[in-house]
Amino acid sequence: MIQVTLNDILNSISIFREISMKVLPVKTAFRVARLIRELDKENATFDESRRKIIEMYAERDEDGNYKQTDEGNVIIQQDKAKECNEAMVDLLNTTVEINVDKLNLDDLGDIELAPTQALAMEAFIEE
Repeated sequence: MIQVTLNDILNSISIFREISMKVLPVKTAFRVARLIRELDKENATFDESRRKIIEMYAERDEDGNYKQTDEGNVIIQQDKAKECNEAMVDLLNTTVEINVDKLNLDDLGDIELAPTQALAMEAFIEE
């Protein structure tokens, strides 16, 4: 089991999905697949919590629907923006336990990563 923050999960899940598309040794492929499954579970829980925060702080129109920007982002009540941001930061900093072991750096073989990708994966890798 490893402990990571929800922010660690959000920053790394797409990278692990990219890695899962590469040909890996069977044992490593299964470990990566299992890690992705666990990350997806926590990501779904994060999404639900994020929706609850938005529900609490969103501006609504006369019909009770969320007001949105032209880009489709929900508009937060101006006088509640600080509270909303604090709630989101607290959520992202939440520590969760994931029922997997860290991947060994050697297990990933010759996969090439940008330094920013390696940094995002750091909580899930042991050297």
